[in-house]
Amino acid sequence: MIKHNINIYKKDKENNRLKIISIVVFIVIYLTDTLLFATSTITLLNLARRFIPVIIAAFMFFVIKSADSALILVILSMFSSMVLYRENLYFYISAIALLYCAYACSKYISLEEFEEAYIKWMRIIAIISLVCFVLGGVIKSIGIIPTVTNTADNTYKTLFFTNIPVSNSLSRRNLGPFWEPGVYQYYLNIALIFVFHKEDKKMKYDVVLFIVTLLTTMSGAAILPLPFIFLAYVLNSKDRKNVKPYIYVIVFLFLGILLLQTGMFDEIINKILGKNDDGLSRGFRIGSAVANIKMAIQYPLFGADPTLQGELRAETIQALNGYATEGNTNTLLGYASYFGIFVAGYLWKRLYGFCRQISATTFSTVCLFIAIFLMTSNENLILSALLYVLMFLKTEISLSQKKREWKIGI
Repeated sequence: MIKHNINIYKKDKENNRLKIISIVVFIVIYLTDTLLFATSTITLLNLARRFIPVIIAAFMFFVIKSADSALILVILSMFSSMVLYRENLYFYISAIALLYCAYACSKYISLEEFEEAYIKWMRIIAIISLVCFVLGGVIKSIGIIPTVTNTADNTYKTLFFTNIPVSNSLSRRNLGPFWEPGVYQYYLNIALIFVFHKEDKKMKYDVVLFIVTLLTTMSGAAILPLPFIFLAYVLNSKDRKNVKPYIYVIVFLFLGILLLQTGMFDEIINKILGKNDDGLSRGFRIGSAVANIKMAIQYPLFGADPTLQGELRAETIQALNGYATEGNTNTLLGYASYFGIFVAGYLWKRLYGFCRQISATTFSTVCLFIAIFLMTSNENLILSALLYVLMFLKTEISLSQKKREWKIGI
């Protein structure tokens, strides 16, 4: 009887733990990159995005009471960049807080646990966004659905799990709950990587769901990572010596070719090829990447002054396509231009380590790293919580960490 009660207690404890993990993953998905929190004009949610990571980081600092020496040096270097330039303090403080929060998260949540919860949330988001994307015209006409406005003065009908632009030109693309379709594709592609890593019974359905949703974003960055993700899957598959993974890839590629032949996705292809470039697509992104490299070379220790970065990006983009505009769209190279080579190298190494954990070969690791580089070269995701969390996730949690979980009640 006592043994039975102990088993029930342990089961309840584990269920509570999984619920908390689900909430944490939901926060990681929603807090930094959704329209409501990142770019809406709702002041309370904007403040939540700024202060919640700082509060969590401060709390976890006293709970963990230790940190990896390399991480400490990286944080000190990022802090030095902030002190040196004394500009855009929110950006630097948020980056430091998100980095430490990700480190703390890895102490209590394993890669497999995060992966499971992430796929479940993204499955819900993808299904709801697809249905609402198809019924967008009807949803826009329903007055009781809340309306929100973003900082660019665009209006959306919000259903929390997805947002429908009121403008007909913008509603051609599925952005889910995120502030841009280009951000949505990044979350969907990460979900696809996780699905291939798990290889469970629902895999084929999730792959179809996420790829179809990816196509509805009409984002060029949604397509470019797919060949590398598929290739990594074939190399990593548990059945890679058999024909099964190759059949999956061939079938999905064949279906993709058929869909492209319909002309529905000509907009995506044109973006990739640079046709009808308005200075805000291919030329913008190449110019941003080139400018980031230049600034990393010129300011290797602590990165460049944010104002100087804007000026140099505008000059570089104008030289490429005659259209001067500021803004960073390349996340991984942006680490070097904002924080310097040392910090960027550390973050690149951690991200490569994540890819290596879920890969069977070095080549598949490189494929996944390239895929992540491509999917994050469409928008500025330097303050994306998800990317920092991926860098620190481990395949298992040590016994000492497990004991710590019990102490803080997880």
